[in-house]
Amino acid sequence: MNLDINRIVEQMITVTPKSESDALNAFYHLKGKNGKVGRWHFGGRKIKMEKDKVLEVKISARDLLELLAGKLQQKGFLKRTRFDKLHLNPFEIALKGGQLIDSVTVEKSDDEDDDWITFKMKGPDPAISAFKVPTLGNDSKK
Repeated sequence: MNLDINRIVEQMITVTPKSESDALNAFYHLKGKNGKVGRWHFGGRKIKMEKDKVLEVKISARDLLELLAGKLQQKGFLKRTRFDKLHLNPFEIALKGGQLIDSVTVEKSDDEDDDWITFKMKGPDPAISAFKVPTLGNDSKK
């Protein structure tokens, strides 16, 4: 049986995912504090706002899971996502503005150890907003 090793290696290269780090950094990761778990979007976040309204918040799925599991306290979560340095918690801003979560989506990643969770906000919702007296327009004199 005649094997073409070069052809086999070239085919392997085309189907092998791109490595996240080189051998030395992978070694340091394994020896480090979090070496027994995969990597994640540590502190990753994206915020879309329009004026004083939060439109969308995208955070690490693992960070959210650790927060909900009680492994990460809210203060640690705010620090990890750097919401504390921005002096802004988009979830608090949305709540104060009477906004509610409209949808939540999970953006799966096939080649990373973490996924993204995206919260889309809507509102203000009358159920949690302060009552505002409508202003009378010109049609009120009729």
